[in-house]
Amino acid sequence: MNETNQTQPGEVKPDFRQELKSLINKHSQEQYSNTPDFILVEYILMCLQVYRNTVNRRDEFYSIKK
Repeated sequence: MNETNQTQPGEVKPDFRQELKSLINKHSQEQYSNTPDFILVEYILMCLQVYRNTVNRRDEFYSIKK
């Protein structure tokens, strides 16, 4: 995070990471793949980053300004 305590595009707030981990545990989602929750959290966060990158590339292609 930056000095104003705001996240930059692509950054993840620490509380989001913890809440996601808690949600995975609450619903026992790790049991289906026998994958530790912290690995699932990292995977989901990476998916979100790839999605953001894809949207940005699409916007560049169509000259969409934000």
